[in-house]
Amino acid sequence: MNLKALIGAGLALALQAGGSFAHSRPPEAGFQLGLGLPASDLARTAHNRAGFLAGGFVLVDLGEGHALRPRLDLADFKGTEAMRGTLSGLGGSGLLERTSRTSMVSVGLDYLHYFRGNPRHGLYVLGGLGFTCNEVKTSGRLTMEGTGAVLNGLRGTSSTLRTAGQLGLGWQVNRTFGLELRHQWHGTTSGWGNWALDGGGKRVFVANTSEKLRFTALAATLKF
Repeated sequence: MNLKALIGAGLALALQAGGSFAHSRPPEAGFQLGLGLPASDLARTAHNRAGFLAGGFVLVDLGEGHALRPRLDLADFKGTEAMRGTLSGLGGSGLLERTSRTSMVSVGLDYLHYFRGNPRHGLYVLGGLGFTCNEVKTSGRLTMEGTGAVLNGLRGTSSTLRTAGQLGLGWQVNRTFGLELRHQWHGTTSGWGNWALDGGGKRVFVANTSEKLRFTALAATLKF
């Protein structure tokens, strides 16, 4: 199932569920903008720098404080780090200095509960599941231990499709504007794969690692 099919299926389920409640309002579309504070392995990769978040959603009011929210999210983190890696094919290890950009595209479905029973005002909690496509682009240089040889121009890309989830709470200030705080986790992704040298056929292989992509998001929501 591709990304378009996942989005379509989530929207269809939410709209069908919303239509079965007599006291529900028409669905409301909106978008989110915010910052992400990296945690776990992502904090190291992003060098503890905040990332940028954006996304769109459709809020389906089910009545009596219950709602469903199909969503499409984008997240982007950049950072520089230095770490030791074990090399195969070269018989040694070295210090890897790399600049990384981690991008995430997620599609999911959230359940929201509004304590005042009204999705247009007040405190709410949320929980959701979905799928995310993670892409890690890296570039940098490798300094070999012992010889001190420096290999410049290293680059690599790793892409994975993983399950994702989030928990959080928010405050709907009025019908249009709200604030939301949530913690997201995006399974694990390959920290790095094969690295290639510019201008040559010789390849340097760095051992793969698994990274946990987690972050806390603070976002503003706007509904139309």
